[in-house]
Amino acid sequence: MEIRVAKTAGFCHGVRRAVRLAEKAADEGVPCVTLGPLIHNRDVSNMLAAKGIREVSSVEEVPEGTRVIIRSHGIGRAEYEKLKARGCDIMDATCPDVASIHRTVRAESDEGRRILIIGDADHPEVAAIAGWCDRAEVADSPEKLQKLLQEKPEICKEALSVVSQTTGQRENFEICVNILKKLCTNLKLFDTICGTTY
Repeated sequence: MEIRVAKTAGFCHGVRRAVRLAEKAADEGVPCVTLGPLIHNRDVSNMLAAKGIREVSSVEEVPEGTRVIIRSHGIGRAEYEKLKARGCDIMDATCPDVASIHRTVRAESDEGRRILIIGDADHPEVAAIAGWCDRAEVADSPEKLQKLLQEKPEICKEALSVVSQTTGQRENFEICVNILKKLCTNLKLFDTICGTTY
C-alpha cells in the first residue's frame, strides 16, 4: 500500500500562528489559559495542557490578572472588553483572516448596515464575528437563507453587508450571493472565505 501526503497537509497559517504563540507562552512559564480550545484539534489541546496551559470555557472562569490566549476563532467585542476589565494579559491568537472580518463587520455595522454571516451559527468563529457588530443574521445554507428572508422580508430593503465564515464552502457562498443579488436592493459583499479551504 502506498501512502501519499497531500502537498497542502498540515495547519493553515492562522492555526500555525496560534499554536506558535501558545507554545511561546508555555515556554515563558507564565500561567495562562485559553478561552475555549485554541484550535479544533484535541491533540494540540492535550499538548498545551501538558505544558501547563489550561482551557476555560468562559470569561468568568478566568482568574483576574491571568494571561489569556484568545483562540484562533477569535472572540466577540463584549468578551474582549470583559477580559480587559479583569486586568488580563491578552495574547490574541485570532487568525489574521478572522480578525480582518471583525474589523470589516465592525466598520459596516458602525455605518448602520445589518450584517449577514454565511456560516454555521454554532461555530465559535461565527459567534465571534457576530460579536463585533450590532445587528447580525446568520444562515449556513441557501435553504436557511431563503427561510430567513421569508421570515424577515425587511432585510431585503435594508443596507446589508455579507461576509462568510472563513472555512465556508465556495459553492454554498456563491449560491447564497446569487439569491441575495436577486432580492436585496442595497447589498455589499465581502468574500472572506480563506484561500486555504479551496
